[in-house]
Amino acid sequence: MLIGRGEHLERIDAMLRAAREGRPSAVRLVGGPGMGKTALLDEAAESAQSAGLRVARFVALEPEQRTPGAALGVLLRHLGSPNLPSTQSALLQALSAASADGPLLLLLDDVHWLDAQTVASVSFAIRRLLVDPVAVLMAGRPQIDRVAVLEPIPRLDVPPLTDEQGVQMLHEVAPQIPRVTAEAVARSLAGVPLALSEVTHLLPEDVLLGRAPVPDPLPVSTAVQDRYAEGFAALDERARWSAVLLAVDLTGEALVIDDAMQAAGLSRADLHAGEAAGLVRLSPTPEFVHPLARAAVHSAASAAEVRKANRILAMVTAALGRDESLRHRAASAAAPDLGLASDLEDYARRLAVHPASRAAAGEAALLAAQFAGDPAQRTRLRLAAASYAGASRARGIVEELLAGDLTDDDRARCLLILVEHDDDSIGQGMFRRSSARSADAASQLDALDRLRLSSDVAVQVDNWRAWLAMETLDRSSLLSAVRRLEARASPDDGWEALVARGQALTFLGDHRRAVDVLRRAVFLTDQVDPASLRPDQLISWSVAPGWLMDDDRYHAQRFRRMEQLLRATGEPENVVSAAFFRSERARREGEWGRAESLLREALELSGLIGSPDFTSAARLACLMAYQGRKAEVDELLESAAQHSTGWSRWNSYWFLQARGALTLTLGDPQQAIAVLAPFRDLPFAGRGSRDHVAAGLTELAEALVATGARSEAAHVAEQLAQRLDGVVDPYGLALVSRSRGLAQGSEALLREAVEHMHRTTEVFETARSYLLLGEHLRRARQPKSAREWLHRALTGFQEVSAVPWVERTSQDLAAAGDRPVGRPREVSELTPQETRVALAVADGLTNAEVAQQLFLSVKTVEFHLGRVFRKLDVRSRGGLGKVLVEQGLG
Repeated sequence: MLIGRGEHLERIDAMLRAAREGRPSAVRLVGGPGMGKTALLDEAAESAQSAGLRVARFVALEPEQRTPGAALGVLLRHLGSPNLPSTQSALLQALSAASADGPLLLLLDDVHWLDAQTVASVSFAIRRLLVDPVAVLMAGRPQIDRVAVLEPIPRLDVPPLTDEQGVQMLHEVAPQIPRVTAEAVARSLAGVPLALSEVTHLLPEDVLLGRAPVPDPLPVSTAVQDRYAEGFAALDERARWSAVLLAVDLTGEALVIDDAMQAAGLSRADLHAGEAAGLVRLSPTPEFVHPLARAAVHSAASAAEVRKANRILAMVTAALGRDESLRHRAASAAAPDLGLASDLEDYARRLAVHPASRAAAGEAALLAAQFAGDPAQRTRLRLAAASYAGASRARGIVEELLAGDLTDDDRARCLLILVEHDDDSIGQGMFRRSSARSADAASQLDALDRLRLSSDVAVQVDNWRAWLAMETLDRSSLLSAVRRLEARASPDDGWEALVARGQALTFLGDHRRAVDVLRRAVFLTDQVDPASLRPDQLISWSVAPGWLMDDDRYHAQRFRRMEQLLRATGEPENVVSAAFFRSERARREGEWGRAESLLREALELSGLIGSPDFTSAARLACLMAYQGRKAEVDELLESAAQHSTGWSRWNSYWFLQARGALTLTLGDPQQAIAVLAPFRDLPFAGRGSRDHVAAGLTELAEALVATGARSEAAHVAEQLAQRLDGVVDPYGLALVSRSRGLAQGSEALLREAVEHMHRTTEVFETARSYLLLGEHLRRARQPKSAREWLHRALTGFQEVSAVPWVERTSQDLAAAGDRPVGRPREVSELTPQETRVALAVADGLTNAEVAQQLFLSVKTVEFHLGRVFRKLDVRSRGGLGKVLVEQGLG
């Protein structure tokens, strides 16, 4: 029984009981060094094993805290999932698999030494476990609270023992010690359990028997680690050497340790002396009894011993094909080592191909730089490391580089990396960056004007100028950037440069030139393997045809491939982007239930990773606006407004368009005119025909016609036509024809709009075009023709559950002498998470595949699926698909 830890043991018992009952739980033990956190983990492990739980235990190592994913890879192997990529969702999958056959206790010690990527994965997994029999008990020092993502996990402090508890503990270890001596020792050691448990081994016998005074200070009062160092120093040569090998090993695996012992002419028997000295435990895998013991041995070993151990482990891990071989090799090498630098650089390149391992690629490149032969090579490798790394790591690398001597090109590359990473949001970055960040980035780019840059670097700078000008809706800066890009244009321009230039021209409303540039860009992207691209490049590759609105290539080919690759990274921020773009396809094709589910997935995941996704929020607001869901739209807009400092100007206009669409949908055209009026004066052309500018002007023209202001509506229609002059997108051509047709009362133009819409995948907007044509024909006393188009409109509106539009169309049908067929689809009672699970199952995915795609465990998927079956009264996966189709979700 641990003294003074009754509350902690009760909490541990409750966690184990919950796991046996199939419920997850997690607790973090927080206390200073030596407070008994490891002892509590030992007690938890013993209790769990006695109760039949599987136990997995991991101790973080200080030297690995700066290596992203270093701990996660080892942890996945401990859980029996060594082949999972080290992504943020990997631990969730591994825990689910490990607990499939019975309850699991995961023990994590020294969490304060975990690298940031592993901490994020731990936090993410704990928050996504719902019905899995998993208990997670972690222990760390108070620094643990510096990691914000762990704050939601229940905390249990592990304080010092009271003086009386300290005396009790000393008497258990050394019953002969007089009480007065025990009280003095307990006070001196300030209730630190580890120090109290070790002090009796270090005090002279006269002190223990009360014949001599208690020394001041006590031998362990400065550092308990000294006790382990002394134990190490007392070992014979073979035992000492075996302890060094164990301390240097990066895998924590029995196979690696045994092979290394054999290569060094040792065996596990040589660790027995270390066990007797209280340094190591041998079962089931050799390990140190406490992280302080490992640290003490590693520090006390000579530099030559550490290098020799790393050479042996490099050889062993290389023979096993393990990635740790390069790190062991690096730890044993002397700089410079051109061969090692080359091998590490090649390894970094291989890792960088896969988005999930780009952070590890950055660390490999940074390590390679340490062994480079000259300053230019070191700079090149450190720049590569920064380009692979995540935002905070990249900024640190670049700031160190900028403090030294650099060529103008390298200085520019550093600043470009800062600009690229100066965004805490998700996805492509465009239209997601806050105005303040965009202004800072623009200022950094302006500083490059003083440098003499090569043509290639100058083009990269101008590409970024164009992106930032579009983010900030700065027409003047965008014109300047386009002039620079065109001045440097050449037949050898790559697809990324062409996409940037084509999008900039589109933004300026110069669609005729934009179309030519984008067509060349799309031709080049057809020759690119998307699997080789970074996530941001992948999104640009995918949406390039979208700026031309080539729906077939955009949707049928690019979107699906992009979604697969983004989700395959296993990183939530990439899945947010995948969900958003997939929702766009679903929205256009009339699967509004699926679109809403995907947008809510994006919002939920972006919330989990602490990066609000205003783009998805704005699109969801638009979707619900057309369904007349006023209370939900108001709530969403109010919530977004509370974080309005994070909006880009682009997002603010999407929210404005959603508000205008809602007022028009609810039959208040006068209010819609007031809301949408700012779209008339925007000093930019926008993204083309599928953005809020075109949508806002189209809604405004319709609202003006509804109030009888046809001449003003005609003016707005011409504004729209001017902005879209030269577009090849049939959707844009349809909007122009429809707005003009409404303003002029022209049947021919309204029919022309319908024909253009037939060349798109837009269900809702096609139905609106049918409705407006049908209403025109009814007013023109052509009821038979009107009914044909109104019935088509009704079908489309019912498909997307746009209830106000269904009601408006039904009224028009009644006025035309007909009754509507069918009725609005019922709204499902499924929660957003249940909807996502149901849709994925209806798509033919297995429960395991659904779990991986939605960042859930298999048991959580089974839990939600059971609720779905009960709510929808279905008994099979096939029956589920039919019901979803009937309710407009399939």
